[in-house]
Amino acid sequence: WVSFSGYDWWVKSSTGTVGPGPNYFSDSTNNLWVDTVGQLHLRITNRSNEWQCAELVSARTFGYGSYRFELNSRVDNLDPNVVLGLFTWSDDPAYNDREIDVECSRWSNAADINNSQFVVQPASAGHVERYAVPTGLTNSTHLFIWETNRATFQSQRGSYSPAPAPANVISNWTYSLAMPQSGDENVHFNLWLNHGMAPTDSKEVEVIIKSFQFVPLAAPTPPKLSGFMPNPGRFAVNAQPDRRYEFYSSSNLMDWVGLSIVLATNLVINFADSTSPPPDPCFYRAAALP
Repeated sequence: WVSFSGYDWWVKSSTGTVGPGPNYFSDSTNNLWVDTVGQLHLRITNRSNEWQCAELVSARTFGYGSYRFELNSRVDNLDPNVVLGLFTWSDDPAYNDREIDVECSRWSNAADINNSQFVVQPASAGHVERYAVPTGLTNSTHLFIWETNRATFQSQRGSYSPAPAPANVISNWTYSLAMPQSGDENVHFNLWLNHGMAPTDSKEVEVIIKSFQFVPLAAPTPPKLSGFMPNPGRFAVNAQPDRRYEFYSSSNLMDWVGLSIVLATNLVINFADSTSPPPDPCFYRAAALP
């Protein structure tokens, strides 16, 4: 088990070859770990002439909403046999396993100018949109908004923006055919080999995922003060689970400084200003992020 982006996840392992691929999957820290700044590292390694892949699975179901995956490494230069998957999946085969994908791969075709795709399974005509993440781009965000009647996909340069500049939009796609209905699906991240074939250059592979965010469809509940704690700069606000809230401070109610962004994991956030001691006077405000 690991903690990443505020949520709990379990790490897949296998003693033999399993899907996707099929491949060997390892829960070794050689293949998957979270670094000191909270980024997830996925690696394909070669141990004793056996290629081992990595997969992470969320402990919970999220349901309808916005799924945002921010990368901190290139995907345009992945070996043609390598696949990076960012997706939902259910072991129940109903609705094609409730699988909605962002996949970065050339699927063993080195000549393919496109290196990524959006998919709502099954991957047949009208269910797949191929696109190209630009050469050399190390920081990109890939997302989909899952609703009951459609899925809206987007790929952006850099970190997520609710209103990106046109130059920062890599690809858009809206799917409105037969939509899977939310049920018992989980979020998965995996790095694996197409058909279990070794990388063409025989080199190990690493991808860094900076963050994952899930945001519910409904408009955010405004944060409200719900109580003070004994020490200065410590208080509680009512919040909406799975929303992120940014906290600010000011000494004059005009100039505001961002303090931290907090993921609400329940209906209350207990906030503590890390400034020691906080300015006197000190005012605070909190805002729900989009």
